[in-house]
Amino acid sequence: MNLLIVDDLSSVVKGLETGIAWKMLGISKVFTAYNAHEAKEILIQYPIHIMLCDVEMPKENGIQLLNWLRSLNMETECIFLTAHADFEYMQEAIRAKGFDYILQPAPYDEVKKAVCNAMQKIFEKQKAEQVYSYGKVMLDYQESLKSSIFRELTDGRMQDKRYEEYLKAISLPEWEQVCYPVLLQLEEESERLNEFSMELLQFVMLNIGNELLAGYEQELLLYSVNNSIFYLLIYGSQGYVMDYDGIKRQLELFLKNFQNFLAIRVAGYSVEGVKTKNLHKAFEKLVIMYDRNVVLKEGLFVDESDKNLVKIDKYQMTSADRWKEYIINGYKDTVKMELIQFLENMAENGNLNPTTLYYFYMDFTHIIFDCISQKGMEPHLFMEKTQNPKIYQKAIKTLPNMIQFIETTFDNMQSAGNMEEINMGEMVKQYVHDHISQEIKRTDIADELHLNVDYLARLFKKEMNMTLKEYILIEKMKVAKNLIITTALPMSFVATKVGYDNFSHFSQSYKKVYGVSPSSDRKQ
Repeated sequence: MNLLIVDDLSSVVKGLETGIAWKMLGISKVFTAYNAHEAKEILIQYPIHIMLCDVEMPKENGIQLLNWLRSLNMETECIFLTAHADFEYMQEAIRAKGFDYILQPAPYDEVKKAVCNAMQKIFEKQKAEQVYSYGKVMLDYQESLKSSIFRELTDGRMQDKRYEEYLKAISLPEWEQVCYPVLLQLEEESERLNEFSMELLQFVMLNIGNELLAGYEQELLLYSVNNSIFYLLIYGSQGYVMDYDGIKRQLELFLKNFQNFLAIRVAGYSVEGVKTKNLHKAFEKLVIMYDRNVVLKEGLFVDESDKNLVKIDKYQMTSADRWKEYIINGYKDTVKMELIQFLENMAENGNLNPTTLYYFYMDFTHIIFDCISQKGMEPHLFMEKTQNPKIYQKAIKTLPNMIQFIETTFDNMQSAGNMEEINMGEMVKQYVHDHISQEIKRTDIADELHLNVDYLARLFKKEMNMTLKEYILIEKMKVAKNLIITTALPMSFVATKVGYDNFSHFSQSYKKVYGVSPSSDRKQ
């Protein structure tokens, strides 16, 4: 992609031209102009994909330049630079279909972010309009095929004879050639990650990687496992095998540049070079290294025995009983804060790994289940009702996921507690009203509210000053009395309407509440 910088201040032009490593961002050529006239000459001669343009310029300003550009149906994405937050300028920029608006002095990180966003829009536009040439389609097909072959190599499905057939048509490492496998892990929970398409992430990775490796006659293969995990393969295009120290040095530069460009935390995992035919075994080691990085440390990890990933299991939760007591007595925020601090201290001391994180998960859920049980709620019903399964399935993978699990669990406990204390009586009344013509059991109501039946009975009596059984009886007899007094329905039918199949039993219940038989009330 080509980029044009337009500003009447030479210091601004030179600063933007040299202050950002454009090639690693995927910009192949940067043009510069100091006024609208020079910019027009460049725009006519060369395909310009993105333009960084000052708004306030002599004779012809940036808005006028963009209007001229649009009049010629040029689709260049324009990012305006201005020293004034003028609302009228913004309105004009929007009317002229400007892409973005940055206040001067423009921080380089903000400029890079805006350019990346513009690149993504261009990719999407190209894809939607299907403006690829035949040669581009064939190139894309070849790259897609390479990724597919790479995927089969990493999971051990590739056979040597079939691979040799591919080598006849596509540039790939030889079957017995030594190459370097790499696993990249992007911060999955990063909000920034959601701003970029998979296509743009791969584009930036390949551009940065190829820029750093081309001088060493190395090529790069890539395929994405998902939007945060990427497999890379570095190999010599002319059979030259780069030494591992050189590979590590370039990988560190790669991670630094990639992280700086997209502002996303990234970790890389690498092992010594292996033959192409043994790549699946190497990637098994890389996955183990990735699994061990539960605190999402960034940077390069170069061996499965890396001291930054492998720690002696040292774990003991000594405050569990105190935390239970605090939760039951309503100090949930205090416990949440202390639990998170407990985990962060473990991470800081190097004692957090997949094993200890799993130990913590088991202890934490045990604490929560004990508290829920004491509150009269059924643990499995609480989890089913209030938790997104993905949250607690991911919790044992990384420290950020575990913290999210803790926060979500306490939020849901608070919600469940509020529902239970504030609305429980009303929900019982509603249930009885909706099921008045049926036999109503306490266990049915408890199941509906996801509460222990004895706890429900205690809580209801405390709130309503009568037992649940008494309340159900009174409500049924109120309905029965109304039907007896206001209608001529047969007594047996009235009994059925309030859930009694046995008239004798109904008559006894009615007399227990009102002191007279149903027939006596009708005679009156």
